Amino acid sequence: MSCSIDGLVDKTGKVVYNEIFYLPESFFVASFGLGAAVASAKNLRSHVCAALATRLAVRVSRFDSFPGAASQFREAYLARQQLLAFCSENPTVMQSLRRLIVDSGTALFAYGWAAHAESLAGKDLAELEPFRSARVNAVTIIVFFTRSTRAMAMLLTNVQQQRLSGEKVPFLQTNSRTRWVGETASIASVVGSITALRRTLSENVHVRLAVDIPPTVTAAVQGAGPLAGMERAMPFRKLLCKCVATIEADNGPLSTVAGVFCALRLSLSMSFPDLPVATRTAIQSSIAARHTLIHHPMLALALYLDAFWVGVRMRGAALEWGGKCFISLRDSALDCWAGNDG
Repeated sequence: MSCSIDGLVDKTGKVVYNEIFYLPESFFVASFGLGAAVASAKNLRSHVCAALATRLAVRVSRFDSFPGAASQFREAYLARQQLLAFCSENPTVMQSLRRLIVDSGTALFAYGWAAHAESLAGKDLAELEPFRSARVNAVTIIVFFTRSTRAMAMLLTNVQQQRLSGEKVPFLQTNSRTRWVGETASIASVVGSITALRRTLSENVHVRLAVDIPPTVTAAVQGAGPLAGMERAMPFRKLLCKCVATIEADNGPLSTVAGVFCALRLSLSMSFPDLPVATRTAIQSSIAARHTLIHHPMLALALYLDAFWVGVRMRGAALEWGGKCFISLRDSALDCWAGNDG
């Protein structure tokens, strides 16, 4: 089972940590506060170990009840592990913490927060076309209409008229302008309401007290190029959002992490023909690079043990992740599990 501790903060309220523990059997993991200590990997490890030593988090091993439990075989070692896996976000200090957690024997292995790595891959899209221009044009339109009361009132009137006629027209999504997930919703809302936006600009020409609309907004709304760019960007952005939502779910198996990353790279080879080949190649490279932040051979082993992902792993067998394919990583994980018994 997995236990997610989401949003731990220190006493200043400025540092947030997200951690997941994968446990041999169900029990409650006590939360802890960092206090005024420096947010170093060493201090974080001491707080994690202290939290795991509390009475609420004591590991009660059932393996001791079996004959021969005192033997030094690998099974005995694995059964005594308090944590099978430790997962954290991917800043440098958290990567160091993962190494310390494993080196101290607190967990059998540790890996990075997959949803965070996927989000960083989404952030990389901002440097590529058509994603960059889609983001700029959508934010240009939304910022203007949210700051102009009269322009927004005219737009809402047109949206309501279209809705009354049976059309599904979204309102402009103004949340999370600086986050790529929020930007995806914002771009989708602009594309969905483009007819109402264009009608608003046309009507503005004929009103007595016309709203002063900047040329950049007019170009973003009326131009065919900006709309086409947003429409090309949306399918992959939506897929990436769904991938993040899938691997963010608590209790998501480890195989899902490797499977989603692999499927995402494969989809760029077989789908999204509206994106230039150079763009798709750059996105694939970004996904592979971000995977190195979380990568551990155990993820590949989990992928090969889960029959659900058989089609993905067969098609993605030749893909390399940090210079190694999943088959090589799987074999490394088997060696880790076997120890000296292998």
